Amino acid sequence: MQKLISSFLFIISIMVMSEQKLHAQEALDVEMTKKFDFIVLATITDFDSDNLYCSINTCLKGGTCPDNDVDNDVDVINRKELQSIFILGRKYLIFGSAKDRCQYFIDEKSKLIAVEENDHQVEFLKSILPCQEPELKQTLVDHACHRIYRPVCGCDSVTYGNACEALKNGILIFDVGECPRKSRR
Repeated sequence: MQKLISSFLFIISIMVMSEQKLHAQEALDVEMTKKFDFIVLATITDFDSDNLYCSINTCLKGGTCPDNDVDNDVDVINRKELQSIFILGRKYLIFGSAKDRCQYFIDEKSKLIAVEENDHQVEFLKSILPCQEPELKQTLVDHACHRIYRPVCGCDSVTYGNACEALKNGILIFDVGECPRKSRR
């Protein structure tokens, strides 16, 4: 019985050490965010050998373009190079690359971090990443957005009619859905 308990405690201590290593590897910092073109919080809805299908909850950096608006439906991210196990319905912070402003992919350099509800990592990223980009606003000044109402809550606490309208106003970080009872544009 004593050997069984010792073995069990040994296994538990290995599991705890592995979990601590995992959390150390997942530590986020400003330098790490600079390495990636897009960072989103997304719920995995499906995946296959080539693609990751997800519903974007929060756009933190890149991850959308005015012509390919964020909605509550599925976004497809190419994942041919990434060998990971995904749990359907789970939220992940996805760090990836871009071919251009509208084509995103994940590869062997990408990072996926499973997050729990109200995870501190999302709030940390919101605090270190820029909320607005004046150059983006200038670039999109003549861009026409569609009129479909798919509200997003900008990092400026303003509800925009859709992601395109937020981007047109230079907003880089937004959550899908309306802001809690504040002004609208």
